[in-house]
Amino acid sequence: MGGDLGKFLVAEDKINVLNIRKEEFVFVLHRIRNNIQTDFDLDMLNDLAGEMMGPIKLNGEFAIIHPDFHNKPKGQTITFRINPAEAKDKYGNQLTFSQIYNVINNAISAWNSVSCSYTVFNLSSTPYSGSRINGDGISTISFELWESNGGGDPPSLYSEINEYDIIFNKLLRWNTDNTYPINYDTYSAPPWDPYLTHPSIGPVDLQDVATHEFGHAVGLANLDKLSIYDYTMRITNYDIDDWWEKTSRRNLSTGDKAGKIYMDPDFSTTLTQPV
Repeated sequence: MGGDLGKFLVAEDKINVLNIRKEEFVFVLHRIRNNIQTDFDLDMLNDLAGEMMGPIKLNGEFAIIHPDFHNKPKGQTITFRINPAEAKDKYGNQLTFSQIYNVINNAISAWNSVSCSYTVFNLSSTPYSGSRINGDGISTISFELWESNGGGDPPSLYSEINEYDIIFNKLLRWNTDNTYPINYDTYSAPPWDPYLTHPSIGPVDLQDVATHEFGHAVGLANLDKLSIYDYTMRITNYDIDDWWEKTSRRNLSTGDKAGKIYMDPDFSTTLTQPV
């Protein structure tokens, strides 16, 4: 857990070290979130001889954007509308609405299906022809010029999420197959950073990027690209070879699921909530 409140790691029923139970840690989080407590000292030492410290020992991590940037209460959802204009398939041709819809629906389902949590997103089955307008109350998915693979555009990062626009880079070709293709044509990447390391790339996996972007729409922040785990919220490392073939972020990790549960407005401090 991170952002303004720091960062913590989650592992099964223990938080970071073996001398604090999950229930104790959750209680402290609840107090911090409700401004009853401002900080908490977390012992960084192990109490098992030979056990490794840090991320190698731990297998769950999440960071939040801001404590007030969270989804609506249970029973209320955000409905996204897809504008398929200028979305290119892996060959450089126009993607159909149904191709985009199926991929986006899979990405949404990954977050909606987290256990001990609840549905936060809906997806309109009708194509949307309007433009992305921040603050108009309409949550859109569009393909436009963008600095990286994708991004989000909420009206505010400090209040309940009532609207959230997601943008994918229209200069990229997108893979929408169930698996990443073995063979594909390469093409010129956008001529700016972060694409400069690899000026010729293949199609980018749309579900991988979309699942990451919807993580921001539940209030989660990026995790470091050098993390040893393939968290959905880990940012793309554009410096590695064949980065565009990555599909691992389609599936949520323990940390991603824990983050989704934590950002639910009715997050419980009394119930055991496995992830």
